Amino acid sequence: PIFASTTDSSFFWSSSTTVWNSQSVFRIDFNDGIISGDSKVWSGHARAVRGEYTPTESILIDVGDGTVMDTVTCLQWQKTTMDTNGDGSPDPMSWHQAIEATETLTLSEWSDWRLPNINELRSIIKYNQLNPATDPALATTTQLDNYWSSTTALQDTSKAWTLGLDKGYDGVNLKDLEYYVRAV
Repeated sequence: PIFASTTDSSFFWSSSTTVWNSQSVFRIDFNDGIISGDSKVWSGHARAVRGEYTPTESILIDVGDGTVMDTVTCLQWQKTTMDTNGDGSPDPMSWHQAIEATETLTLSEWSDWRLPNINELRSIIKYNQLNPATDPALATTTQLDNYWSSTTALQDTSKAWTLGLDKGYDGVNLKDLEYYVRAV
């Protein structure tokens, strides 16, 4: 609300260069909230900030029971990408299947698993890493593709937010498409 009347519905630059291309920088689109990277030569908006920001980066600890604990958010994550067939291979699924699969999951004696919202999913991204852009505790079990969040798109309820764990890009996709899942 503070910035609503003075914020253009367009993208704003960050000062963070992308890992995969030193000529690209991360940006956020204030029209839809999507984070992506684009060439530094393009035109975009900027908003100045002052002071020092010291982010508290999540540290994930392998608990040894098929789960990983985030020491900052205190979220417990499924260590591996969801495998509903039990064949040891991650299974992409629709958004509705992802909701059902996480809510019926029992892992490490816990049965209150769910699909993470987009902000929770973003918390496992390491924007200074690539392929995958996740904490090393999850890296060996991460697919280089989109993962579902539980967050439905405001503009179109037939879509939900996804996050690409290869580069850390997010966006909205049709709920009928098939992507990967990691429960929280």
